Formats: sequence, C-alpha cells, structure tokens
Amino acid sequence: MGTTDAPRVSGCPSDGGLLVNGTFGVDPAEEPSHYRPRQVTKSAPEANDFVNQIKPAMSNKVASQARGQNKLFMVLDGASTTGVVQDEHKCTDIKEVDVYIKVGGEGSPTILRCRKKGTLTCMQVVDGRESRFVIRVRIIPGFGCDILPECFSLKRKCAIKKVGTKVEVRKPEPNGKVVLRGDALKHDNTWLFYVEVNVITPRVEHVSTPSPSNLSSRPTP
Repeated sequence: MGTTDAPRVSGCPSDGGLLVNGTFGVDPAEEPSHYRPRQVTKSAPEANDFVNQIKPAMSNKVASQARGQNKLFMVLDGASTTGVVQDEHKCTDIKEVDVYIKVGGEGSPTILRCRKKGTLTCMQVVDGRESRFVIRVRIIPGFGCDILPECFSLKRKCAIKKVGTKVEVRKPEPNGKVVLRGDALKHDNTWLFYVEVNVITPRVEHVSTPSPSNLSSRPTP
C-alpha cells in the first residue's frame, strides 16, 4: 500500500465529509464517544487510536516544505485509523482531550498522549473542480508528519487507486469523479503517498457591540 515505512495512528474512525464543489459539514451531535476524554490508568493506558510510524528525518523534511504556508503535505496512509495534524493553527473547533495513541511501525509500538483534537478543512483543485474535505484530527505537535487515513475515504465508499507513483481517490460510481490526487517519490525518495492540500481557515471578523446595525462592520480605527 506504499505506507510500510510510515508511523500508524489507530482506534477511532475518522469523522467528517468529502465532496466535489462543496463540503460535508461535521455534526457535533454525532461526535463518536472516542473523541471524548477517557479515564485511563498510567500503568496501562488505553490506546484510543493507532498511527503508522514514519521515519522522522524523512517526514520532517517533507513537512518543512509547507512551513509558513497555508498548506499541508499529508501522508495518505492505509494503516492509520485517525488523522493527525502537527500545527493546531491549521485547525478549528479545537478542544482539550486526554487520549492515548499507539504509534506502530518497526519494533514495539510507542504510546503517545494526545491533549487536543480539532477539525481540519482542506481543499485540492482536481481537474478544474474544487474538492473539499472536513475531518476531525488529533493534534500532536512534533509528531513528524501529518496523516490523512485512507479509511476516511473508504468509509464514504470512495475508491482508492494506486498505479506506479500516482494515487487517486474517486467518488462512488456512477459518479466516479476524482476528488483527491497524490504522489510518491515526489516530495521525498520513499513510496509514501503524499497529498498536497490547501488549508481553509475561517476569517475572523472583529466587531463592536452586537446590534442589528453593526454585526458585520469592522471596528472603527
């Protein structure tokens, strides 16, 4: 699947939506229980998620390409069960949690503690169409990479096709339109498939005292 070298996140299904020329909303009322804080013992923590382990030197090099920009290079990973974002400023609806993530790969898995979750909204232009997706993610600073789990698309009956160094995510038939594209051997010399996406963050408008006449106005200098 092209992700054998990558760290893995597991345990909770990815939440959110995927649509060409639009966005599926995320309904907080339907938020699964694994996004809520859990009581765990320090001696035997419960791993809420699993994430594939990516070699730090390689992943940090790719992640640095997006530094200072409103974009992400995300590993499209078949083994991870939740999304991971390192920079909380890329997310909205940030909440505190207390969950554990099992990070797999070669050797014994490592258990990481995650203190925040958020909502990531991204966009990629595919064949002239704007394709957006919204996904709940774990926020783990310094993790080494940003992860988009394949199960996010598979849960929505999308098809994932990998041919050579190219990967495509397609909407279910009969539509079958491509909603996401990625590449291996492009951003580094590995067979990890990266998708380059633009992060969509809400514009914050500062307003004065709420009233019908000034709710949309900017503050006076």
